[in-house]
Amino acid sequence: KYMDIVAIYENIYQNNIALRTLLQLIPGGSSVDTALSGTLSLIKEKRRKEFFDELANGNIELTEDIIKNEDFLHCFFITHQAALRTRKTEKIRFLARLLKRSLENETFSNIDDYEEMLNILDELSYREISILLLLDAYEAKYPHAPGENDLQRAYHFWTNFENDASKNFQITEWDTFMIRLSRSGCYELFTGIYHEDTRGKGKTTPFFQRIKEIVTLDENS
Repeated sequence: KYMDIVAIYENIYQNNIALRTLLQLIPGGSSVDTALSGTLSLIKEKRRKEFFDELANGNIELTEDIIKNEDFLHCFFITHQAALRTRKTEKIRFLARLLKRSLENETFSNIDDYEEMLNILDELSYREISILLLLDAYEAKYPHAPGENDLQRAYHFWTNFENDASKNFQITEWDTFMIRLSRSGCYELFTGIYHEDTRGKGKTTPFFQRIKEIVTLDENS
């Protein structure tokens, strides 16, 4: 049984206090000692407070009908759980803003769409979101000149963008980082259709604009 396996490992590492402490954190492990339990509770409550502070920032009206709405409660619980798993304060606020946006637009009943948006926000790191926002700002600053394709437009700012992002967010292996970012659907890599070296280069997508509306919700209100 799973609990028996955990107990076996605890016995194996009985002389290693650090590993035994980590094993206590696994469901089915021994009781967590008081000090560690208190630390975990403080971390969780700090994250919860950030989540609710962001929800309270605005003019969101929670009516009795909304509170009793099954779809809203589902969205609330899964978003709250995602927030408790998130270390970065700014990203916790992004998750709360997703819930706020669904209340403003009364879109929480579209469960599939909400879960997809939540999954993207949950999967993207704060650094990845920040770099996408930075790229979006560069794209806005450099609109297409007549006859330019997306790659040609990007050449006007890509070096500056890459330098800014690498410096501010400590990016190593830049091309690999940007290629990996394309998994989110928020970033589209330029492909061989341009017949030029496109390694790592790309553009934000229309889907990213939806993410941007969420993460910059308070800034735009």
